[in-house]
Amino acid sequence: ATLWTNFGEDLITEELAKKYINDFSRTKITPHDMKSAFYRDSEFIKYVYERKQKKMVVATHFMPAIELVHPIYAKSALNRYFANDLSGWMSELENVTWLYGHTHMGGDTMIGQTRCLAAPVGYPGEHQEPYKPLVFEL
Repeated sequence: ATLWTNFGEDLITEELAKKYINDFSRTKITPHDMKSAFYRDSEFIKYVYERKQKKMVVATHFMPAIELVHPIYAKSALNRYFANDLSGWMSELENVTWLYGHTHMGGDTMIGQTRCLAAPVGYPGEHQEPYKPLVFEL
């Protein structure tokens, strides 16, 4: 699922995102659309998790937890746009690996027993090291 964003239910973040994020100036999507999609996507992921029989891989474009924001962006007022706050629920999951995007910084972080991984390509010339595909074991 894309797992859009609910802006952390923060109106200031929502207003900042409308002003500074291209999604709102270059498309017809609205903050209301994103929040509706976030709730639909998060409920879908929870629904599938409750019915899983084995290990599960979840892949979302948006970050599922604020803890996944790279330290260089720690003070950004837009973090609640880029990263959701599902860490309370995620910390209770078992046998889940969560792949996420919407960041240009890689990561390998545990939230409870949930392994969260990102291996973004980023913009051309953004990273000094050559891109290495993400390989992980379940």
